[in-house]
Amino acid sequence: AWPAVEPSRPFKQNWHIGAVCDHLEAQYRGEIPDLVINMPPGFCKSMSCTIMAPVWRWTTVPGDRFLCFSYSSDLALEHSRLRRMLIQSRWFQERYGRLFRLVKTGIELFTNSSQGMMIATSVGGMATGLGGEHNIGDDLLNPAQAASAADLANCERFIRHTMGSRLRDKKGGTNLIVMQRLHERDPAGLLIEMGYELLLLPAE
Repeated sequence: AWPAVEPSRPFKQNWHIGAVCDHLEAQYRGEIPDLVINMPPGFCKSMSCTIMAPVWRWTTVPGDRFLCFSYSSDLALEHSRLRRMLIQSRWFQERYGRLFRLVKTGIELFTNSSQGMMIATSVGGMATGLGGEHNIGDDLLNPAQAASAADLANCERFIRHTMGSRLRDKKGGTNLIVMQRLHERDPAGLLIEMGYELLLLPAE
């Protein structure tokens, strides 16, 4: 699917992408309900976890609902735009177009004919009453925020009191956080402490 969203940049295969995909598939099989993936910027973390994987999930379970969070609404909306672009691409439609059609096609929220939904929002912008089967947090904190005790505390409140409450299926739902490490008390550190499975892919 790479050329459907990155037509001018060649795909560069590497073993770490396989490791990420193995963990994502295991999560969607119910084997790793709570997962943290730590890796540096520029190594396809958003493309793999936040853009490709939810769309791939819709090819088998199109009724699933995803809540996709980022530290800013601009970043969340860009990820949503790419998910929608992938679904509407000729590549996808030729292979999976018979499975569902998009009904509501906004960037912040779009739905399909099987009642599946993908919602894009920021840490502070979650709309009341919306929930789903899968939470994806992609860069819940940026490097500047990691230097702020107030921003760290706000992100911790979001994780402890908001993120988990948005899962409609408390036992079968999934939580995925993907980010670079920024601080001992950043979201990844907090969730590892809370018992999340960790895939650690450091730059060398």
